Amino acid sequence: MTGVKNYISLIDSIKSLDKTISVRQTSKPLLSSTIITSEFVDPKVIDSFICTKNDIDINLCAIEYDHIMPYTRQVSVIPAVDRSVYWIGIIKTKNYYPHTFIRPEKLIDKLVNLFTLVDIKVPYKESFNSKYYVASDKTVKLISSLSDSIIDYLTELENITLELKGNTCIYRLDNKPINEAQTKKYIDIGFRLTKKMQSGL
Repeated sequence: MTGVKNYISLIDSIKSLDKTISVRQTSKPLLSSTIITSEFVDPKVIDSFICTKNDIDINLCAIEYDHIMPYTRQVSVIPAVDRSVYWIGIIKTKNYYPHTFIRPEKLIDKLVNLFTLVDIKVPYKESFNSKYYVASDKTVKLISSLSDSIIDYLTELENITLELKGNTCIYRLDNKPINEAQTKKYIDIGFRLTKKMQSGL
């Protein structure tokens, strides 16, 4: 099981390295009905932490799910399945957002957009539009809710997937098993994103 044994030691390491961050275990949120976990096979929240810094809280959840290992070229060999652990972050926002999904744009999205208007485009934000695929149940409300500061910050990031709904934002950085550098990045981005979304600027 990739990551099961080391995520708690990573949390302990972060607490000892950065005394400005306090971490405590908290109840596990329900994430089974979210879009951001829909691609996971049998996802399960196995642990949940609240990280606090300068009166800002972020929820860091360890998600365990089946990860199919690369296929072998041998005939009649069933691919191995590993039960892996990944991080997902949850933050609270100042504004209420319509149900929205934002992820890095893929080649297939660019091709589809040549023929349809599925992907939402934010006016005057070409760098953001070329980098992310955006879908929402209320386009006008979403565009008016996303501040320039939030859009510019997301554009700066290398890779992030977001699901917004009401005053909750769930985010994921990648599909890699957890490690120390990645855990620190999750926490840092969570604090920065929360600050920008709380300010509403």
